[in-house]
Amino acid sequence: MKKIKLARFLIKVLALLPKKYHLKSGVKASQEPFFIFGSGRNGSTLLNVILNQHSEFFLPPEQYFIGNSIIKFQLYNFILWRDLVKIIYGELIKETGSHSWNFNVNNILNEAFLFEGQQKNMENILRHIYGNCADQNGKPGALWGDTTPMNTRYLNEIYSCFPNAKYVFLIRDGRDVTAAYKKGKTETFDTLVQPEHASDLWIKSIKKYNWLKKKTSVLLVKYEDLVAHPEVELKKIMHHLGREFNAEMLDFQNKVPNVKEYNEPHHHNLHTPIKTTSVGQWKELLNESEKELMSSKLTPYLKQFNYI
Repeated sequence: MKKIKLARFLIKVLALLPKKYHLKSGVKASQEPFFIFGSGRNGSTLLNVILNQHSEFFLPPEQYFIGNSIIKFQLYNFILWRDLVKIIYGELIKETGSHSWNFNVNNILNEAFLFEGQQKNMENILRHIYGNCADQNGKPGALWGDTTPMNTRYLNEIYSCFPNAKYVFLIRDGRDVTAAYKKGKTETFDTLVQPEHASDLWIKSIKKYNWLKKKTSVLLVKYEDLVAHPEVELKKIMHHLGREFNAEMLDFQNKVPNVKEYNEPHHHNLHTPIKTTSVGQWKELLNESEKELMSSKLTPYLKQFNYI
């Protein structure tokens, strides 16, 4: 996180200099993407799989390059376009571990080299990447979106590129989020298996939501409502995204892509119908001292969303 803060400070300094390439495109897009933010362990992968059942949507698995790529774009704004493209698109080489997409970046690299004039911007790069990923996965022209929880950390950067995008914030009781991280594996979630770190992450995500809702329209969806009344909540989401609800979206459990990420132990519920058994799990999974910690840290934010 310290590196991110330093990078953002350097970007502010570099902003005083003339920009060679801009973040946003000067051309109005025919359709805007959508981003679903949250703390992680909040049902984002479940929502990813459900929305992907819709023929007009394309949501790849989680990725870890958008935020860093936007930052790098601004830090290296002075170099030749070809070299900047190599840096950004280099993150898409699967060996970097930045994603688990079924995607061949080599097929589109030369196209990016040939961008001209107003095409040379970060927004256009991301549209190019996601659009071509959709093409390669059999959904040409689909409205693309992203549900990666880590995007929440880079919410400011994403909004700077896509101020007109559609935004959804998927919230879950912070105590349940903390409990879900606690029962995960250290090799997957690192220090987030420790309740104090997981609760800090949840609070940071709430602060990001509070920032974003001052900037634009954000649809707030509660995980608890989504699993209890999936059709009702999905209709709200679809209305926000400008598409029609399709009942086939709820028949997702037998159509989960055979991707390593979706088959991780902590995503085993993706292969079963929606259920509410994880709601309130913190009561069993957190010990008394952890419950006291949650009460002292999370209470103001839990009250904001009527969890207490």
